[in-house]
Amino acid sequence: MGSIAIKNALRKCREHKHEEYYSGKDKDGYSEYIKKHGYHFTDSLAKYAICDMVNAVDGKHGHWTVGQVTEAIGAKQTMHRVTCGDLAYQANMYYADLYPKVIISETTCLDGALAIANDPDGYEGQIFCRWVADVMAKRKEVEWKKFIEE
Repeated sequence: MGSIAIKNALRKCREHKHEEYYSGKDKDGYSEYIKKHGYHFTDSLAKYAICDMVNAVDGKHGHWTVGQVTEAIGAKQTMHRVTCGDLAYQANMYYADLYPKVIISETTCLDGALAIANDPDGYEGQIFCRWVADVMAKRKEVEWKKFIEE
């Protein structure tokens, strides 16, 4: 899937056209998930997504659990509605992709996740929609129905 297709997928996600957005096999499961949880990670979906992340420097998978991120960030207000799963996914993504070469402290990975949740140019569901675009680009199948009941 090229960059134009990813841009179109992100646009459809932002416009809440979930029926047209997801190109995987389990479109019905995806639609059910979105109807129940919106464009956000549940704790179990975040755990699933985080397990795939690998830090290029230390080879660790999934650095923080959702609970650890929730505890570390606390009850800070955000501009856009986010779930604990959203923040955990984003903090772990920063750890996997940018720590320690670009982001030099683990705390800054958490701060970066909050910064995305407070991005004035951002939108609700931004973290989730970007992950789904990556899933589609990699042609990875997600069993959405496993994550609906939470």
